[in-house]
Amino acid sequence: MIEDTCSQPEQRRHNQGVALISVLLSMALVLACLGLLATRSMQQIQSSGDSMKMSAATLASYSGQNMVTKALKGTIRNDLTQAVMTTSHSTSRWSYGTGTGTVPDAATVDTDLAIVKTRLQGFADTAFCSGTPTFVDKATINIRVHFTATACGQAIPSNISLPPGRFVEGAPRNGTGSVANQTYSLPYLVVVTGNKGKSKRLTTLLGEYQFQVGRSSFARFGLFTNVHQSAAGSDVVFTNNILYDGPVHTNGKFYFSTGTPYFGSYVTSAGCNNSTCTTQTPSVKIPSGTQAASVANTAFSGGTNSSNCVQYQVCPELVKGIDFNASYIPMPTNSSNQQAAAQADGIYYAESRTLKMWAADANGAAPATGVAATAQYIQTCKTSNTAVCETWRITMVNGQMVKQKNTSTTTTWGTATNSWAAATSFNGVVYATAFSRLGGPDRTGTTPATAPAALASFAQITVASDGNIRINRDLKYEDTPCSGSLARAANGTIQTATCNNLGADNILGIYSQNGSVSVASQSSCVSSTSCTATQKLDHAPNDVTIQGVVMSSTGEFNVESYNSGLDRGAINLLGGVIENYYGPVGTTGGTGFKRSFTYDQRLLQGMSPPYFPTTPNDEVTAVFTKGYGIKEQ
Repeated sequence: MIEDTCSQPEQRRHNQGVALISVLLSMALVLACLGLLATRSMQQIQSSGDSMKMSAATLASYSGQNMVTKALKGTIRNDLTQAVMTTSHSTSRWSYGTGTGTVPDAATVDTDLAIVKTRLQGFADTAFCSGTPTFVDKATINIRVHFTATACGQAIPSNISLPPGRFVEGAPRNGTGSVANQTYSLPYLVVVTGNKGKSKRLTTLLGEYQFQVGRSSFARFGLFTNVHQSAAGSDVVFTNNILYDGPVHTNGKFYFSTGTPYFGSYVTSAGCNNSTCTTQTPSVKIPSGTQAASVANTAFSGGTNSSNCVQYQVCPELVKGIDFNASYIPMPTNSSNQQAAAQADGIYYAESRTLKMWAADANGAAPATGVAATAQYIQTCKTSNTAVCETWRITMVNGQMVKQKNTSTTTTWGTATNSWAAATSFNGVVYATAFSRLGGPDRTGTTPATAPAALASFAQITVASDGNIRINRDLKYEDTPCSGSLARAANGTIQTATCNNLGADNILGIYSQNGSVSVASQSSCVSSTSCTATQKLDHAPNDVTIQGVVMSSTGEFNVESYNSGLDRGAINLLGGVIENYYGPVGTTGGTGFKRSFTYDQRLLQGMSPPYFPTTPNDEVTAVFTKGYGIKEQ
């Protein structure tokens, strides 16, 4: 048999072709699977990215809600207080609304609160409408807060309406006894949109902004003058080196000179034409050639672009604006409240005394570094015979201050002669007809930093008198609410103090009804070699530090011999000054002291020394936010 050898190669080629097609088909199938997997992976990655962006947008939206809640308890609360002071019926039965029953008429409450809503809306728009906060992950938020139907130029969502303002609780004021606190409520809506890329999350929160209204304390002012002149009748001029970061008010008229004085809080004037304010002319004095022109409220504004700046070179920086139509706030006419408090549960003297305060341990010794004092000491001596003294120890028992008198028979008190009477309650008021010296411990060096604390971290004290009070030493808190001071940097920017310890409890009030509060200064006592022993005691140290609220109802806060001697540095005050006249502390020629006043931000939140004088005006004494659940869209 003869074989057909020519057919074998053809068969092999056929088999190879089939194998090649199979391989190609397998590769196509694998590539298709890989493509499908890649597409699905990309979709999953994109979905995961979108999910992460949506999570970031949601988190940002909730963070915006928290920012608003914080503002309602902080900056907007301060704005609310300012609105309440100018809109409440402070002499009526009800701060808002009318009625003779046990609660005010609901409709009249809502009508009266409408004015407050409108003002708060302006404050909220200023706080939230102009900025878009950005977070670390580059998510952003847009915030608007509705107290009215329109916020940031946008209408409230159509499916939401705000309930009326209402009265919550409180007793009517009948004109007798202490003024009852009353609580009112303003409904609000917070709308926050969180943004991350193309992802958005909108959250809304409907809530109530409840605020308690009580009598305002004079302690809330950074500067208050009844007559904005010196006792001698000279005009007080706000110049470029004047800096205030607390509320500033005068019953009279401000006088602005050239330059850019700084006012970081509310500035108000009643425009009274005399000390008892029988007539008012809302105006401000500014230089006009050699005369001082009166400018109407509507014609005066702050900033370098204002018309008064262009025309008169008067360019105050007014962070919160200025109001020349504020209410007249009369000064207290007597100190009977402080006297009665001191006689009841305080420390009372019907004579002139010296007073020294210091923070220490139970044995009167300075506590170790970093250890809080457990006792507050107060030592008073007769002005007529400074060898006759009494020493008191103040401690905390069950959250209340109690006092113990040292009963040692020695004329000089010391830790070795401790003998304490039984503890009795202490309301924080120390009263004498005058205080010829008031201060804390002597410095251990030459700078204010070396002055030991005068007030223990728990102590809340008001030193009150019907006569003069002379400060002869530093008065420092053990627990300082603020660090740094208000100052203008070399480049012209304003540096404010850091007040991040607003939970501090210690506070001091210094109040004179019919005298002045003075920083003691002996013109001839310019060095230790030229001072007698008595002069040293009556000569406050240079760069004296005063932490507390100082008030003189009929006099002024001033410096003795301010216009003689040498440059004494600055009065470093943390608190506020309330005075009938604007007292002098130094001269442009370099004698006396300069002002370095920093506002204690706790005062704007309602904190006040015990039994400190109050005004006839209302203020917000507490706020409460009640949210009814956040909704997501």
